[in-house]
Amino acid sequence: MTGKILNALPNEGTLFAYGGLGSRVCNDINLMDLIYHNKKVEGWLLTSWVLEHGKGLRTLMRINEGTSVVHQGLLNNNGWSVSTFNDCKLNDMWENFKDMKTNTGFTNRKLRIMFDQQ
Repeated sequence: MTGKILNALPNEGTLFAYGGLGSRVCNDINLMDLIYHNKKVEGWLLTSWVLEHGKGLRTLMRINEGTSVVHQGLLNNNGWSVSTFNDCKLNDMWENFKDMKTNTGFTNRKLRIMFDQQ
């Protein structure tokens, strides 16, 4: 999937890989995208980011505070996190997005893109 996402990026775009739970390698990457279109693939780890950009302990405290707010919304069945999902395929995503933007709205709704399992 990494190669497909990289292919969809605009020129000079960056793909951040932050999950490796499946221990899979990134495949199907078109080297021409990296060479001629200046696209990038970078790894991202929260711990490294906090230490480099986040002023350490102060940022960890802010993350902890934000997490408590998120958890309240998740635990409450009437909370802000109650949403319905509009499932669509990648090829239909733009049309679904435009419909939500112009007609039906985004309130309490999420657009979920369903990828074919390989």
